[in-house]
Amino acid sequence: MRKKLILSAAIFVVFAAGFFFKPLSVYAAESPTMLAFGDSITNGYGVGRENSYVKLFADENGFNLTNYAVDGLKSGGLKTILDGCLSDTEKTAEIKNAKLIMVCIGANDILSVVGEEFDGLSQTPTPTNINALTERLSSAEVRIKLQDAVDAFAVMFQEIIAELSALNDNIVAMTVYNPYSGIIIENPARGINRFNLGLMTELWIEKINAIIKAQPSIKIFDLYRAFEEYTGTEKLVVADFNLASINTDPHPTLKGQSYIYETLNAFYHTPSAPPETPKFPVWAIVLISVFGALFIAAVVLAIIKREEVRKFIKRIKRKLV
Repeated sequence: MRKKLILSAAIFVVFAAGFFFKPLSVYAAESPTMLAFGDSITNGYGVGRENSYVKLFADENGFNLTNYAVDGLKSGGLKTILDGCLSDTEKTAEIKNAKLIMVCIGANDILSVVGEEFDGLSQTPTPTNINALTERLSSAEVRIKLQDAVDAFAVMFQEIIAELSALNDNIVAMTVYNPYSGIIIENPARGINRFNLGLMTELWIEKINAIIKAQPSIKIFDLYRAFEEYTGTEKLVVADFNLASINTDPHPTLKGQSYIYETLNAFYHTPSAPPETPKFPVWAIVLISVFGALFIAAVVLAIIKREEVRKFIKRIKRKLV
């Protein structure tokens, strides 16, 4: 009987140890998930996804990245993508369990309106065409279109954040930078009238950013401010208005993507960044497992000992009788 109990105890301890102890490779393989929702900036337009800020950031911080970004995406399009994810059980779980969710949207809501006016200008940048462009950008018609875009963004962005926040509170939203900051179109010698393009776009980008910053319970990475504070010599944005060969491309250069990554990474690792979920260190898991196994073994041995004591008392009673 005693041998059977000891054998049972040994089997139980081995089983318990196997239950508590997981191979270290299991823990090492479990990388946190990061989701990215955004437009062409997040998609790495012009430089490739492998050089996008979000890929650089994910690699640096050990995230498994799922990038839902699409070129040309506006807030309404992102809402459609998110609704599609929420109708899928697996993707809903992915959103719920993500360690970090990045949201970069809003630039196209504004710049698509401006871009409509830019169409064809880069091919024929004559003084007449440039003056006609600046007049259109100053018109009441364009201002109404831009205000409508801002109003639509306010509704869509609030719904996007509300849906994500209902499942996960590890959300970081980025403000929108001004790709035409500081650009003034002017050349009196060629008959080109003065027009402050940077100031014109600034007004509407500020409205977009105010909406982004007003959302509760999410972290805000102020990309707009980071771009305004940049003091380097390399260009961050492709756009170039030298009036001889106009390029209206608002996307980040390779340096721009790298700069977004660097500033985002610095933001993420400051106290104001989303708090990291505490990691349970492997040594603690091992220690708890050892003590758990020893405790179980002690309980089993105590039961065996108790049984031996009971039998010993019985033998003494028989002798006394």
